[in-house]
Amino acid sequence: MTLSPIIKAGLAFALAVSPRAYALLHGELKRRNVYPVIAAYAIVVWILLQIGEVAFEPLGLPGWAMTGLVITIIVGFPVVLVLSWIFDLTPSGLQRDTGQRVNVRGRYDRPSIAVLPFVDMSPHRDQGYFCEGVAEEILNALTKFQQLHVVARSSSFQYKDGAGDIRQIGSELGVRTILEGSVRKSDNRLRITAQLVKVSDGFHLWSKSFDEELKDVFEIQDKVATSIAESLLETITPKLIAYVH
Repeated sequence: MTLSPIIKAGLAFALAVSPRAYALLHGELKRRNVYPVIAAYAIVVWILLQIGEVAFEPLGLPGWAMTGLVITIIVGFPVVLVLSWIFDLTPSGLQRDTGQRVNVRGRYDRPSIAVLPFVDMSPHRDQGYFCEGVAEEILNALTKFQQLHVVARSSSFQYKDGAGDIRQIGSELGVRTILEGSVRKSDNRLRITAQLVKVSDGFHLWSKSFDEELKDVFEIQDKVATSIAESLLETITPKLIAYVH
């Protein structure tokens, strides 16, 4: 089943603007179940056209009936598309989609977290690999704790630029907390800042900074990651689940 020209154009535009925008649009279309609606609409259209082709003439319907059916199908498609974006079919009936994941609340009994790539705030913006390395080491350290659900790197690292509402990002990733941070470099000194944010309101739960001399990059990453992971574990405990919710 091929996508409609409208959907294709929207995805192509988003991809041209930004790969992240493409991923967000594609994810939002999936979340709002637009693709299944398009597929169902195409099936219904095919059935109606088959019925019209076979039955209209024997029933003595005028020639413009088939034309009217085609026009109705064409006009009805954007209407169905908009309705599928705005409304969601749930067990309780047709409900308006508020733009938030309806299954985030209560998804996990244990705390959940996503680690975003740290933002390079150095004057020359030359610490990109180090920023990703720090975030990845923190992620690896957190996955060792069974108390936490940790979002996979391939999902959280889509938000590499660090732009956007943290509440929306958390909703899209399906987590209750997000760890973000930054790296600044001056001569041979590094300042690494990490912040834990509560997704539901965007407020900080925890923040910590590290000042390191730029010698062994891997040693710095391991040291910072271990320290942050231990501090996070002390902050996000089962006792705080009710608060983080």
